[in-house]
Amino acid sequence: MVPEELRLCYKVLKNAGLLPPELELRKEIATLEALLTTVDTERDLESTISMLNEKILQLNILEKRSLPLEKKQYYVGALRKRLNIPPRAEKKRG
Repeated sequence: MVPEELRLCYKVLKNAGLLPPELELRKEIATLEALLTTVDTERDLESTISMLNEKILQLNILEKRSLPLEKKQYYVGALRKRLNIPPRAEKKRG
């Protein structure tokens, strides 16, 4: 399923023990998704989600898929609810 013009490049990468950019991003996304279940603080959660969304955006751009086939990004509120993390208190400005 690899386009003919990329087959030689991918074969060279495979022989060198490297992954194509798409697969490398997928691997990084899987690692970050696994990390989401282990974060302890709000700051770590937001940082991990930010990195994850950046990788997902890069993958979607790289693969140039139509909108319905894109990988979905994560949203902090929905993730807090799913992981039973209470929303952080808003700071009052005075």
